[in-house]
Amino acid sequence: MAARRLALLLLCLATLVPGAVRRASSRPGPSRPCRPEGRGVPPRGWVGCAADGGAPRELDQRERLLLGLPVDLNRAGVEDLEWVPGLSRRLAEAAVADRADRGPFARPEELVRVRGVGPARMARALPHLTAGGPDGR
Repeated sequence: MAARRLALLLLCLATLVPGAVRRASSRPGPSRPCRPEGRGVPPRGWVGCAADGGAPRELDQRERLLLGLPVDLNRAGVEDLEWVPGLSRRLAEAAVADRADRGPFARPEELVRVRGVGPARMARALPHLTAGGPDGR
């Protein structure tokens, strides 16, 4: 009886060993640094790394926001700006209209020139905004 229990115990251990060895040997190595880049040609574009295949392309404003990168006030549309924390659809529409009337924003802080954007909204939105030139530079 004891020999039977010992054999059963050894059989159970023998079935667990390969899985433990496989898990121990297949640990992922250190991840490579990756600066997110747009890849591919629309509509088959994706976000990848510089080392990935595919034609490089610029990230659109929504992809930048999803990746935690700042959105350019001078290039973003209403649909992109409304997702910036602190802004609403109405304020995004007002910002785009203000940009069309008065020209591009020189700094993100100039967003306060839009009616309805005060210090509290500005404080929430500022980390998510940048103001490149009209061509994005």
